[in-house]
Amino acid sequence: MTQETPQQRFIRMTEEAHASEELVCHYLESKHEFGFHIVSHELQMLGKNNGWHVPDIHSHKNPKTTIEVKEDLMCEKTGNLAIEEHCLLRLKAWAIAHKKVNMFLAYVNHLDYRVDFFKCGHDVDYLRKELEWLCAFRPDCKEIQGGDQGLKLWIVPLRVARSMQSNITSSIMTELDEVAFAIVAKKKLQRGRHGQA
Repeated sequence: MTQETPQQRFIRMTEEAHASEELVCHYLESKHEFGFHIVSHELQMLGKNNGWHVPDIHSHKNPKTTIEVKEDLMCEKTGNLAIEEHCLLRLKAWAIAHKKVNMFLAYVNHLDYRVDFFKCGHDVDYLRKELEWLCAFRPDCKEIQGGDQGLKLWIVPLRVARSMQSNITSSIMTELDEVAFAIVAKKKLQRGRHGQA
C-alpha cells in the first residue's frame, strides 16, 4: 500500500466526514429552518488553498452563522474530545476575512454518538480561552502536541466538555432530539460496518 499524498488524505477525510455533516445539517434544518446547507467541496478547497478552514455548514437565512462539524472517532476509546487549535485558528482567519460573527463547532463523538455544539466566539476567542483555562487548572484536561500532524490539541473529557460555558447544545436540542440523533448517527457513522448497525 502506498502512502497517501496530503491531497489524497484531504479528499478521503472529506468523503468520510460528509455523513456526519449531512446528519448535523439535516437536523438543524428540520428543527430550525434557517436555510442550512453544506458548503461545496470546491469552496472547501479554495479556502484550504488560502490557508483557511471553511466551515461545513452555512445558512441562507442567517448568513453570518456558520458551523464546522467534527467527528471524534477516538472518543469511543478515550472518552475525551480532542479539539485542534490549528483548526480554530484557520476557522477564525476565514471568519474574519468573510465577516462571519456566529461560528459554532458541532462535535459528533463515537462514544454515545450525540452531537455537542460549541460557541466559538471568534471575536474574543471564547472557546479557545475556555479550553486553555480548563487545561491550565483541571488535571483531567490537557494540552498536547498530537493528532495526524503533531499540532496542538486540547484533550477534554466528554463529561467536562458538556459542562463548558461554550457548550450550547441544550439551547439547540432537547434531550429527546439528542437521543434520536444518537440512534441515527450510530447507524450511519460506525466505521467498518458501512453504516449498518
